[in-house]
Amino acid sequence: MGFDVDEDILQDFLIEAGEILELLSEQLIELENNPEDNDLLNAIFRGFHTVKGGAGFLSLIELVDACHGAENVFDLLRTGQRKVTPELMDAILQVLDTVNSMFVQVQNHQELTPADPELLERIKAFSVPEGEESQEVPTLEVEEVIQEPEPEAFIEPSDVNSDADDSIDEITEEEFEKL
Repeated sequence: MGFDVDEDILQDFLIEAGEILELLSEQLIELENNPEDNDLLNAIFRGFHTVKGGAGFLSLIELVDACHGAENVFDLLRTGQRKVTPELMDAILQVLDTVNSMFVQVQNHQELTPADPELLERIKAFSVPEGEESQEVPTLEVEEVIQEPEPEAFIEPSDVNSDADDSIDEITEEEFEKL
């Protein structure tokens, strides 16, 4: 893995993200016992958001994608648009395991293994407010049409209205030379 950032910045990220990920593990266990705790939901949201931000700064796209999915779910949970369910918790815990695996890869300066696409799709499904899950957005296949731009009409200077001597678009030769 070729990091194009200062090693000190990377180490700061590893320390902060490591602490957050450890705390997230504890918070998710607590959430199973207190699924209505808004402070806890906000704290978990902030944890995923912070790790995502640091990963984004370091261009760790795979890590950003996994954290972003969890962050979206917790945004809905903390705003009451979705409730904690066992299925949701299973998916979130799998995301946390994936994020932890990627974190170890970052620590070892290894290429990141992207999250399982099926897991990302599961998380994405939980990123929709309850009751709207079955409303799928239709996808349209659109052919790409490339249009050639119309050639611009060339206006001869003699075609321009001679009454426009006061135009702000006109400059003197002296002003042109200064440019």
